[in-house]
Amino acid sequence: MSETPAPVATVPETPAPAASTSTIERKPIPKYKPAEDCDSYNFSVAGVLYHQDEIIEGLMEENPEYELTKKEIKEDGLEDTFLYKYGIAFTSAELVPEPENPHDPNAIKVIADGVFVGHVPAKETKAVRKIMDEKKIIKTECQIYGGDYKVLDYDSSSIRKGSTNLKAVVSI
Repeated sequence: MSETPAPVATVPETPAPAASTSTIERKPIPKYKPAEDCDSYNFSVAGVLYHQDEIIEGLMEENPEYELTKKEIKEDGLEDTFLYKYGIAFTSAELVPEPENPHDPNAIKVIADGVFVGHVPAKETKAVRKIMDEKKIIKTECQIYGGDYKVLDYDSSSIRKGSTNLKAVVSI
């Protein structure tokens, strides 16, 4: 489970990560197919918003490019590139059934390198549970991205800052 995960892309509502942090290619989230027919199964993790502080502290590192000045951004050709405060985290993950969950006895926790990230979405638990029960999981990978960012607008030469909620995508 400690193999280097394959890249997974960002979702459309989150600005694209800085080109220099890593190139990300999103795999579409497929509809459920029997495990023997799947190469991988991807889903967005639910509830990440509630664990952002622990995720940042436990899994993410500060991106030195976030501290670049306007001049340095221009010199590096990074205009119109979203520079995130924290780099994208690629990590192994563990799926843990949570039958004692008071909200949903079918809940499955997502733990990334020992940090509770969120849950498998309720609409995905049946498919994920089937893959788990069939023991078809070779590895589980998690990509976490988002947070505070800044971007130097090429046309106006002004720095715009913003923030997105952290997102997490799991591939099994």
